[in-house]
Amino acid sequence: HSKSYTFKQDITKSSVERFARSQGLKGSLKSMKVAKKTSTGELNPDDITDDVISSNLDTADIPDPDLLIRTSGELRISNFMLWQMAYTEMYFTDVYWPDFDKKELEKALDYYANRDRRFGGRKE
Repeated sequence: HSKSYTFKQDITKSSVERFARSQGLKGSLKSMKVAKKTSTGELNPDDITDDVISSNLDTADIPDPDLLIRTSGELRISNFMLWQMAYTEMYFTDVYWPDFDKKELEKALDYYANRDRRFGGRKE
């Protein structure tokens, strides 16, 4: 199901851009057509949903990732695909990318296989 976003002020390109940044879309903002469609009146601000935003990203034609593998001991995702990673499982490892081999990949996949994926639902 889609969630509608309500804006208390008149929608302008800059307010849509601020919204996009607050949702972690800074890196995809160039490809978002939502701001332009809203500022030209082609899109009603009340009609902006998760699906509308998702369909206007560069990644609209590919599935959202199921697993993110973050190497080098970093515990951040650096604004990488934040919108698309809402339900992505994250695996962090101290191994640096050049040393990330088949054995390390198998560790990450084992971790993923043992996750209880609820996609926002409660544990039963």
